[in-house]
Amino acid sequence: MPGVKFKYPDETSVFPKLVSAINALCAEYGNSCICTSGYRSLEKQKIINAQTLAKSKDNYQKPNGAVYNKQGQCLAAAYGKSNHCYCIAMDISDVWFKALTNKEIEKFGLVKPMSYEPWHVQLIEHTGLSLSQKVAIKKSVLGIKRS
Repeated sequence: MPGVKFKYPDETSVFPKLVSAINALCAEYGNSCICTSGYRSLEKQKIINAQTLAKSKDNYQKPNGAVYNKQGQCLAAAYGKSNHCYCIAMDISDVWFKALTNKEIEKFGLVKPMSYEPWHVQLIEHTGLSLSQKVAIKKSVLGIKRS
């Protein structure tokens, strides 16, 4: 049965409705897909930022850790600010998925918020969440007791 599989076992903690939406999309298109990045810890985000910075001599890093290319596009979010760190984003590496437009995925409640990252997807309803809302989702997904 078509659906999403996670490349890394430590990144499977993703908001369940997002995983369900990706699975529904896969079923509709008759394809499976690989999530190459789901939940990221702060430590993993720092590693990804360092790797992204090293990919091109034209990339640069701001003091908050965010990595940009020379066109000013954010390639890696500031430390702890990525939606991946809050369990509300996934990166899907499959060519067929990257070719889908926002118009094609919106019926599943999904959006690719950055045109230059066709692999990055999240739920439309999670667009514009406050930090406290993101933290609440992360706590619910990771099973952290609310204080």
